[in-house]
Amino acid sequence: MVLKLGLLCTNAMPESRPAMEQVVQYLNQDLPLPIFSPSTPGIGAFMPVSMEALSAIGVSSVRNSSVSMFVTHTILDGHGR
Repeated sequence: MVLKLGLLCTNAMPESRPAMEQVVQYLNQDLPLPIFSPSTPGIGAFMPVSMEALSAIGVSSVRNSSVSMFVTHTILDGHGR
């Protein structure tokens, strides 16, 4: 549950992120988490990355002038403790 909630809260599309009130309801299990997959917009996202952005986070071994990343998250259904 916490992983799914984390993915919702860090969605690449800000308008798709839950409001804090909803987050509290999810944590209290007053509201069921929405069902989504890695192909849900904002969950798996293609992001162009500039050399300046890579330099800012300390990546120095990239030789191309631009780099693209594809970020995906895998969600496995399971039950916690």
